[in-house]
Amino acid sequence: MEAANGKEALAFFKENARPISAVITDLRMPVMDGLELTRTLRLDPHTRDLPILATTVMDYSEAEESALNAGVNDILAKPYKPGVIRKRLANLITLRENAATISSIKSDTLTHVFTREYFYTLITSTLFENPNITYDIFFLDIEHFDLVNGMFGDQTGDEILQLTADVFSKAVGSMGFCARIQGDQFAALTVRHHDQLTSICHTISDAINTFDIPYQLNIRFGVYPITDRTIEPRHMCDLAKMAAKSIQDQYGKIYAFYDESFHQKMVDEQLITNNMEASLSREEFIIYYQPKMDMAQRKIIGAEALVRWQHPKLGFIAPGRFIPTFEKNGFITELDRYIWRHVCADIRRWLDKGWQVPPISVNVSRIDLFSPDLGDYLLKILADNALPIEQLHLEITESFFVSNVDFVIDQVQHLKDQGFIIEMDDFGSGYSSLNFLSDMPVDIIKLDMMFLCRPAHQGATESIINFVIQLSQWMDMAVIAEGVETEEQVQMLLDFGCRYGQGYYYAKPMPRQKFETLFIQNLKAQTPDIPENSLVENNLKYTMPFPMDSIPYIEIEHYLANAPFGLSIQTKDPGNGKIKMLYVNRTLCKELGFSPDVFIKLSKPDLINLTHPKDRPHILDNIGQAEQEQRPWKVNIRVKSEDHKWVWFRAQGQPAQNNRIYITLRRLTNASTISCGVSTRQAAGDNSSREPNP
Repeated sequence: MEAANGKEALAFFKENARPISAVITDLRMPVMDGLELTRTLRLDPHTRDLPILATTVMDYSEAEESALNAGVNDILAKPYKPGVIRKRLANLITLRENAATISSIKSDTLTHVFTREYFYTLITSTLFENPNITYDIFFLDIEHFDLVNGMFGDQTGDEILQLTADVFSKAVGSMGFCARIQGDQFAALTVRHHDQLTSICHTISDAINTFDIPYQLNIRFGVYPITDRTIEPRHMCDLAKMAAKSIQDQYGKIYAFYDESFHQKMVDEQLITNNMEASLSREEFIIYYQPKMDMAQRKIIGAEALVRWQHPKLGFIAPGRFIPTFEKNGFITELDRYIWRHVCADIRRWLDKGWQVPPISVNVSRIDLFSPDLGDYLLKILADNALPIEQLHLEITESFFVSNVDFVIDQVQHLKDQGFIIEMDDFGSGYSSLNFLSDMPVDIIKLDMMFLCRPAHQGATESIINFVIQLSQWMDMAVIAEGVETEEQVQMLLDFGCRYGQGYYYAKPMPRQKFETLFIQNLKAQTPDIPENSLVENNLKYTMPFPMDSIPYIEIEHYLANAPFGLSIQTKDPGNGKIKMLYVNRTLCKELGFSPDVFIKLSKPDLINLTHPKDRPHILDNIGQAEQEQRPWKVNIRVKSEDHKWVWFRAQGQPAQNNRIYITLRRLTNASTISCGVSTRQAAGDNSSREPNP
């Protein structure tokens, strides 16, 4: 291919992507001569290694020095023989290819640090030549880098690797040299400086995270102090890598030293990995349930689904042994989905027996959150089992929020927007939770009982617990204390206003059959025997565990008995306008100005008569829909007081068995701006306990 001058040649290089083996240029050309062309090509990384052969009619000795200084590889004087120039070109091309081969062996083509094989060679020679210097293998790994490629594309991933190599090389500096081992893993041989290790690791991590993506890159480092120089360099790097992997997904840890126990751990992880798929297909993973309790009433108000592994040959394998391995190799997603399917099938089985089933919470792992179809997959499981979304709560560990805050909050908010109830597990374990509690799209806080590990007489610990409970409740987040183990802890939590707990004090995680037995026993022991048309005393401070419209309740008379204003009704046929009052609490009577006896007398013929005539059709319509669809409802209503004034209330109802509906009422203010009517469908999607905007 020919160009009339150097300028045309440069344009050709920019426009043509075909590979060029060599360039022949005359030193004398119009517009841009051969010397200027050569200098320009040597500045461009895409052409700087091209073989350039110069020709000239000038005095050879005069042109040779200037041409070679400009970057020409060889020079010929005109006229020249065709055979000679072909041979010169062949030699130049061969030399270039040999140099490229050597370079590829020595330098990684993407990141330009040393390749793995050349790095191993350098380690051997360096250790041999410097017997009196102590060295470490310093290993760098980017956690879950495949997720970064999946979310942002391979090009972004390559740019991150290039930045990582540059940052790592500069940090190592004169202390040693580094290489790309594979993928997102780098290693360096460095002179030992353990006193600076923490600072170096954080400096590297912070510099890599300057890359502009909405994702926190978690960098982990492993250190193998070289004591035995007879070990193969490849094995030294494997040991440093083992150290880095030992702290994967551990919040607050950035580096670890190699320990001899890592080898046995690696063998164990491989054993688990070899058996996991077959065990899942044989359903050797068993679902366990741990009850969540109303500590004041000692009543089950929910449960958490957990998993155990019963292998026919390996025996019982504890979660602490296999869960971390599954999180590392990605199998946790398959296991989680297996758990979700089995839990929903259990709930369906219980509902078909006629039980009022409390909500069951399932765990969502960090890797699950990166799945774009997570919410849709969960909704499909619920639909396949004909379950309402309120029946399945999602538990997300607090440490997930601490790392990649914005990303995780966005993902969890999407789940919440789809209608899921979100529980934050292990709250408090990250220590920084309060800094962004207001941003977390969660409904329920599970308070980590690590707060209570200290002696009870330490006032500071109790103050922290009290503060977290009060703050969470002020933000309309329910609080469940997990890890409750003693009666003293129960009493302290109740004193602080935390009514709900979970832990060994009440029950350990148990297989499904045992949980069913416990649940039925608890249900029979706690269901109150309340005669119809009766009053219920208000003895306890009322605190619902969840928004009224968020779960289907088991027998809940004991909640309404302590509500600010509560009653139970029975509607055999809401279409005929007849509503029978079963019982009412004293607070509601007092709020309306009636004596209890008068209120019961007035409500006996038809409770609907106590509401405003214009509101009655809307009330009956909502009750009818709620009973037909077995879903919660809300409605703004007016109830006549003893002095014949209309008092506005927000009524929330929950259908139950035997045509019963349990109702709580909350008095509304600014009645002149409130209108009757919050539809059943609106209520089902509104999980807020705050008053609606007028």
